[in-house]
Amino acid sequence: MKITLMRVSYMVDCVFGTLIDSITGMPICNTLERPMRNNESGESCIPAGVYVCSFYSGDKHKNVYMVNDVPGREAILIHIGNTVKDTTGCILPGQEFGVLNGLPAVLQSKVAMTKLHNIVKRSDFLLEIKG
Repeated sequence: MKITLMRVSYMVDCVFGTLIDSITGMPICNTLERPMRNNESGESCIPAGVYVCSFYSGDKHKNVYMVNDVPGREAILIHIGNTVKDTTGCILPGQEFGVLNGLPAVLQSKVAMTKLHNIVKRSDFLLEIKG
């Protein structure tokens, strides 16, 4: 299975995107990432490219997806969260874009993650990041 992350808006504080099911062409959910800052660990979204994602459950984040083999980076996940304060370079899913506590945000992150789980299950998948 392949999912495309189409980045749609680059802001000073964050990057908004949409996850798209590459088979159906239908949107799965929206995303929020840290802003583009030259792939700086903890400060930047990851570079565009194709990555293998695998199901992962750790101490802090359970039932999430690990984005593997990101050049110069470690522990990049797709996990629940709303604003850049909830991530150090990971991808946050949400049902809609919004504002939370004065910060750009994705809202209803748990709902969006459940939707992603229902599509991907616990399987590996390809994530192509564009934009």
